[in-house]
This record gives sequence, C-alpha cells and structure tokens, in this order.
Amino acid sequence: MSASASPAVTTIEIQLKDGKVSPNGDRVDLNQGDQFVLDITSDRDDEVHVHGFDKGIEVSAGQHVRVPMTADRTGRFEVESHHPELLIVVLQIR
Repeated sequence: MSASASPAVTTIEIQLKDGKVSPNGDRVDLNQGDQFVLDITSDRDDEVHVHGFDKGIEVSAGQHVRVPMTADRTGRFEVESHHPELLIVVLQIR
C-alpha cells in the first residue's frame, strides 16, 4: 500500500489489476476534518464504493481517477470494488 501523508492531504493509491486490488484490506487512520484523495488506476471497468459516504466512483479500463474527499464524519468505513466485490481499505476516522 502506498498512503503518503502531507500536512494537508493523505493520498491513498488504489490499483485494480488482474481481478485483485491493492491495497487489500489495509487500514488508513485519519482524523475528522482531514483531506484525503483516492488515487485509482484500473485495468477493468468497475466501481469503487466508499461506504458511509455513499460515494460511488466509476472507473474504466485504463483510466486514472483522483477523487478528493474530506473525512467529515467519524467511524470505520470500508472502501470496496464491486466487480468483483473486494475490500480495498478501511478508513478509520477519529
């Protein structure tokens, strides 16, 4: 997993490739109010869903998508792919 933090933004690099996801179930700790970016590349058409945020991100094969978000709530939130359904990361927001 590559999650790099700067004073302002945490970037979570996500790769959907060969029917697998990377990272694969890692936890990312954030504080409420933090800014973060889901940086997604995919070799297939899929949807990445951020539970608790009701955010669905459509990705196409060969596409690179950067989605800025704000950790505006607290709790534990799963980020999953849908085709196939795989856990990518768990956002732990305090």
